[in-house]
Amino acid sequence: MALLGLDLLLLVNTVCALLRLKIYEVAEDPYGMELFRGVVREACAIATAKGVPYDAVEFENTHLKNFIDNMGDYYPSMAQDMLINHRQSEIDVLNGKLSEYGRQLGILTPVNDLLPIMVKAIQANYDKQYLK
Repeated sequence: MALLGLDLLLLVNTVCALLRLKIYEVAEDPYGMELFRGVVREACAIATAKGVPYDAVEFENTHLKNFIDNMGDYYPSMAQDMLINHRQSEIDVLNGKLSEYGRQLGILTPVNDLLPIMVKAIQANYDKQYLK
C-alpha cells in the first residue's frame, strides 16, 4: 500500500528488525503490536495532512492485518540486513522520511523519530555486539 511515495507496510519492518522477530511474532506481542500501530497512526496522520486521507484504524484492520496474515512467517529485509548480514539499512528513506515529514508538517511522530535512532545506533556498533 503506497503512501506518500513510501510503502507503509515496509515501515513496520523496522520494528521486526529491532525486536529480532518475525512479523507474526511482533503482532502476537502486545508491545510489538503497539509499535506497529504507532508507525501506522503516524503515517496515516501525515498522509491525511498531505491530502491523502487514511484512517489508521481502518488501515490496521485491513492492510496491516492482511500483511500479518500473509507475510507473518517472515523476517523482513531490514531484519535480515541487520541481524544476519550486518548491513546498513534503508531506515532514512522509510521511518526517517516519516519523521522528516512530521517535522515539516508540525505532526508529532515519536515512534518514527525513535526507530531510526535505534537502528543507526545498532548499525554503528555491529562490531561490538555480542550477538553476531
